[in-house]
Amino acid sequence: PDIPDDKILTAQIVAACEPDDHLRGHVLVHGQAPVPPVDGRLEWAMEFFATGFQIDDETDTIDFWERVDNRMVHADQLLARLHPAREGQEGQDVFANNIKAERPAKASLRAGHDVRTEEEADDITSFYAEVDGRIRLSNGTVTVDNVYSVQGDVCLETGNITHSGAIVINGDVKAGARIKVDGEIIVKGMLEACEIIGGSNLNVAGGILGSKEHSIEIAGDLQAKYISDATIQAGGDVLVTGEIDHSRIMAGGKVVVDGRIAGGKVWALGGIKVATAGAAGATETFLAAGVDPRLEEEIGVVKERMDRLVDARDKIDEAIKSMADMPQQASDRARELLEDLQRKQRLLVTTIAEEKKWLTRATTRSKRLAVEKVVMLKAVHAGTVIRLGAFQTRVAVGIPKPRIAVRRKSKVRVLPLGDDNVPEDL
Repeated sequence: PDIPDDKILTAQIVAACEPDDHLRGHVLVHGQAPVPPVDGRLEWAMEFFATGFQIDDETDTIDFWERVDNRMVHADQLLARLHPAREGQEGQDVFANNIKAERPAKASLRAGHDVRTEEEADDITSFYAEVDGRIRLSNGTVTVDNVYSVQGDVCLETGNITHSGAIVINGDVKAGARIKVDGEIIVKGMLEACEIIGGSNLNVAGGILGSKEHSIEIAGDLQAKYISDATIQAGGDVLVTGEIDHSRIMAGGKVVVDGRIAGGKVWALGGIKVATAGAAGATETFLAAGVDPRLEEEIGVVKERMDRLVDARDKIDEAIKSMADMPQQASDRARELLEDLQRKQRLLVTTIAEEKKWLTRATTRSKRLAVEKVVMLKAVHAGTVIRLGAFQTRVAVGIPKPRIAVRRKSKVRVLPLGDDNVPEDL
């Protein structure tokens, strides 16, 4: 631990010297570098969750209806290997002081239903599919959804369908049908006026024809050729290669339409990109970007509930104050009543605090995901109403040129669209 003195150094040098030679590179004191840690890592057996579109090898063209899809797996197929983190080893400096090794980063993965784990050498955990199905990753849990395949249409012959996994429908979904699944929904035909509730994505090769009596609600992305007279709630993006006509669309992500949006109302937290906004004539088209109407409704409900909770808490506070000067000889019943009021008071205080936390988290997340922009690649028609956040404007005169709607403080401005102002996230 001490610096070597002249006597020790001289002895070292004399022992290392050769007559008539210069002494170079001789180590006088040395330490030991710490051994670095090994971070944990997750090794997927293949790129199950790759995104994009298939490219024809012969023509080198992209078919926008043929997306890359590697999520189909088979029973006993290896899905992933979880490599554990390895601790490093401390070192020492030249004074024998310890040098701490860095902490390794850990990786994690949980096995959901129809996935089994096996322990291998070096503490590696392997994940295998138990059934044929589609792999899904959600909140750090890998799951295999067994796929229900309908060879023809969903109609009176099949009846309504409820399924815990994914579903592939090789025909149409006829009017009046109801489908409720936890996984992905793939429809090779079209959707007529039906009820859909899905826990993942909805991919429709044809179009969607809705009605006021039916609605579609999915947790993930929606893709379709066109949407007409439909009411849709999507937790993710809505991608349409044709047009959206007189529909009510609410998306937790972005809405991208290769054609036009004519009539109806569209809300998209992640922004809107469309070729043509609005339509000629008296049809009003409402486009809202950076807005989550479902969250606004939930916030309103939570605030009303909080008002009732605060009112109840205040009344209990007054009752407790009135009992503060309770005489020592008060009855057992009175004391039990006071203790009950105090318990309710504590419960109300905790519940109100939890509601406030939810409001803060929900509002923060919404602001982080909000994209207050509407991109119109070809034109915008007069009468189109554009809302960005809390502010909106009505387009008075149609503009047959590319435009982008952005917010400038408390005003919504419709500006020329150029290469320098196309949002990357749209």
